[in-house]
Parts: sequence; structure tokens; C-alpha cells
Amino acid sequence: YLARGLAQGGHDVHLITATNSAVESQASIEGFQVYYLPEPYHQSFGTIKRIRSFSGFARKAIRKARDIGRPDLVYASSTPLSIGLMALWLRKRLGWKYIFEVRDLWPEVPYTMGILRPALLYNIVLQLTRSIYRNAQALVGTSPAIVSRIKELSPDSQLSFISNFTDTQLFQPSYSDFTQSHYNIIYFGALGRANHLEYFLDCAEAAQKTTLPIRFHILGEGSEKVRLQNRARQMQLNNLIFLDPIPRREVPELLNTMQFSYISFLNLDILHTSSPNKYYDSLAAGLCILTNMKGWMRKEIETHQCGCYIDPDAPQEFIRIISPLLSDPALLAQYQRNARALAEESYTYKKAVDTLLQLIHARSVYL
Repeated sequence: YLARGLAQGGHDVHLITATNSAVESQASIEGFQVYYLPEPYHQSFGTIKRIRSFSGFARKAIRKARDIGRPDLVYASSTPLSIGLMALWLRKRLGWKYIFEVRDLWPEVPYTMGILRPALLYNIVLQLTRSIYRNAQALVGTSPAIVSRIKELSPDSQLSFISNFTDTQLFQPSYSDFTQSHYNIIYFGALGRANHLEYFLDCAEAAQKTTLPIRFHILGEGSEKVRLQNRARQMQLNNLIFLDPIPRREVPELLNTMQFSYISFLNLDILHTSSPNKYYDSLAAGLCILTNMKGWMRKEIETHQCGCYIDPDAPQEFIRIISPLLSDPALLAQYQRNARALAEESYTYKKAVDTLLQLIHARSVYL
């Protein structure tokens, strides 16, 4: 969406990305060029395999960028942090200027999760992060909490907030009258450690014990999927369904069969700075948001009355909070309409593109 918006804004855009295909390919899409570099990656990869994949892509992307030719500006979108290191290398060796977009807080997230240890390694990566920030022409944060942290690490940098966003034309709420015998809640996205979907399973168990008319759905792939499936069987959850992956174009139709979207993360403050895409798509689909995230997302959904916070360590709270919405269809419908209104007001891709174009057109970015 950003590349298309830049192309429509008159820029010559070349987008370099990875593919699980064994061969390199190239395509012209809506006015910009896309280069698909073969570098296997899967959410189930362990730390070592991920590092190899990230570094392999960085090497290939640098070669491809040099083949394309010197740009006026590089837009480097991270995670992983290796994207930032690639941009820093291009800056130091070739003098290329770059904007760095921060989508997750590295190295804080892997360190807090126990992945990036010992402390010496964390401090080395933190210094690299600061160097990436300092050498960027401008920085972009995708959530209010991420922007705040960037200000702490690099107070003198030019900084913009460009939220993640959704396609409000692709996702269209059905708002059909509810006539089913049960309500549907979905989690869709990565099934990784950071998502800790044990919370979702605990909510399903609490609902099953109290015979609430709810079906829980999980759509996604990741390192935790098999373990979650085994745990669900052990818990004998008859109200939980694992769905096979589907193309993105089919996701809107699926979401139109749901009433609630669940957004889950480990109960770590650093993860509550995240800006997950599933949140924005769920808003556009007119789903009531249920989340165990504290921080900015909880504040937003409560302020706009489009969702509820669920204490991750108290699954019985799920029953207390969701019951009024199940017993009052008019109240649930209002939450759903509020969700859609928030998406239209704040999270369209056009708004994100306009902000990015303003940043790129700023003379200070090229000085």
C-alpha cells in the first residue's frame, strides 16, 4: 500500500522483499517494481535459523539494491533489526540516505523475552540500534508507545508517527442480524511465543465450563501451533476450532462470520507497545475487539467503546466482561459500528500514505 501510494505520488519506487520460492523473480505491480529474493523463512524457525534467514536476505538485498542503482532515498522497514543494519551499511559505504521505520522495539523485545542474552550482547545490539537511529534522515514509529521509546533513544532525530493501517474497501462489515445459535470469536495471525495463545485457550475453557454460546477460532501458523493443538486436546475444548490458512483476499469473508476479534500477547509491558495489523483489519471488519494488551490499545478501544480489555491472568474475567455483550445484541452492534468508525477515521491507508508523502517531500529529509 505504501509503495503504491508513493508511485501514485510521482515517485519511482523499487521494493525489495523475500520469497520462500527457490528462484528470484520480478514483477511490475500498480506502478512500482517488486523484486522477490529467495530466502526461506517461517514463523516456526528457531533463533539460529531466523538469524541465518535475516542475514541472508540482507546480503542479497544489498546486492540487488546496488544493481538497481543509487536511489534518492531508502525506506527501510523493520523488524527484523537486520533491515536497519542493511540501511546503515548502505549509508556508511555508499552514502545512501534512508528513513527507518520501527515496527517493533528491538532489542528490548527479544531481551525481555529471554531470547537475547547475556546483557553484554543486549548492550551491543542497543548501541547498533542507536547508530541506526542517529544515521537515519528520519525515523517512523508505528504506535504511540514506539514513538515514545524512539524519543528516549534518539531525542534529536526527526520523528514521525505513521500508524499501521487497514484497507477499509477490502474489509466491509456485514452488520447482518444475528440469528445463529452461537457467537464467534477469532484470533488470526502468527502463532508464536510472543502471542501466548494459552490465554485464548483459557478463555475458551472458561466459556465451555459456563456453557456460554461461543465458538473460538484460531487462524494462523507459527512455532507454537502444534503445542497449542495438543494443549487444546488435553483440555478437551469442544468449542475451539483451528482453521487452515487461507489467502488474504478470503480473510474479509471469514471475518464477516465473526462477532469478536481476540488480540493476544505475553503479559510483558514491552509487547504492549506493539501495533499488530490484525487490530486494524478487525476494526475495519466491524468486529468487537477483545485484548489482553495493556497500554495504548486498551486505552483506545475503551475510549471509543469498540472493545474490552481481558485480564490475561484471570480467565473468569472473560465471562464477566463478555456476558453483557452476548445478552444485549444492540450493545454489541454499537461496539461493532464504533470499531468500523474508528478504522475509517484514523486507520485508512490513504492517511498513512499522505503522512509518508509529507515526510518524504520535506526538504530536511534530504539535507
